[in-house]
This record gives sequence, C-alpha cells and structure tokens, in this order.
Amino acid sequence: NSINSIDFTISNKILEDTKNMLIKDAIANAEEKADIVSSALGLKVIGLKSITVGEFDYIQPPQPFMENRFDAAGGGAAPTTITTPILAGEQEVSVSVNIVFLIG
Repeated sequence: NSINSIDFTISNKILEDTKNMLIKDAIANAEEKADIVSSALGLKVIGLKSITVGEFDYIQPPQPFMENRFDAAGGGAAPTTITTPILAGEQEVSVSVNIVFLIG
C-alpha cells in the first residue's frame, strides 16, 4: 500500500465565514476613515456612490512531496523512501473592498 498525497485545507464554511468577516471589517474600516477625512474637511459623509467586493481565489499552499533516494550503502541500486513530513503552516484568505463615499 502507498499513499501518494494528503492535503489539509480549510473547510468551505470556514472559508466563507472568514471572507464575510473580512468584508465586514473592511467596510467598517473604510467608513471610519471616510468619517475622519470628511470631518477634517469640515464635511460629512452623506452617502455611498459605489462599492465593489473582490475575492481572491483560494490558493493551495505548497505541499511537501515524497522523494526516492538511492541507498549508497547498497551500491546505489536500491531506492529508499523518505517519509513526507507534515508541516504546520498558514493559509491566507484575502478580500478587497473598494468604496466611494459621497461627502458634502
């Protein structure tokens, strides 16, 4: 028996929940900054002209792979298998939110 690969990925539900949280945070951040800018100009945010949300494709991080090496003690003829390490890592989830506010 052999296993050729194994993948650990984020679930679709957690991925969507994470994207939704990032979108909400980005909108709140944009509103706060728009309020700061408009108040510095003596104006107020009076509306929203446009909003665009972009989601970046989820990219699988690089995976370790199994490698065959030749056993030097056996004259280099017999391959030996080196096990694949399971490495801890992070997966990045990104969204972009572009908002145009109306100030007056």
